[in-house]
Amino acid sequence: MPPAPDELSKQAAGRRIRKALALPAATEPLLPMATALITAIAKAKLDEHKRARLVEPSLPCVTVSRSLAERVARAFHVLLKQLESCAMQFAI
Repeated sequence: MPPAPDELSKQAAGRRIRKALALPAATEPLLPMATALITAIAKAKLDEHKRARLVEPSLPCVTVSRSLAERVARAFHVLLKQLESCAMQFAI
């Protein structure tokens, strides 16, 4: 008999994640939440150091320059993919 979903989730959560994870290529499409992060950063108001401070209920809180917004979103994409592989979801 195949393992139950809870048992699979526990097994996946017990796996180790590598210390260094590669960012996806610029041509690779991002997950919808990562795309929403880029959009929200682009719309955020800049502070005196030209950084966007984002506090959204459905996205991670970040303070980042707009020039690094895409890199932050790609890193968030990688984290979301790792959570998916462990049968977990991102929640704030």
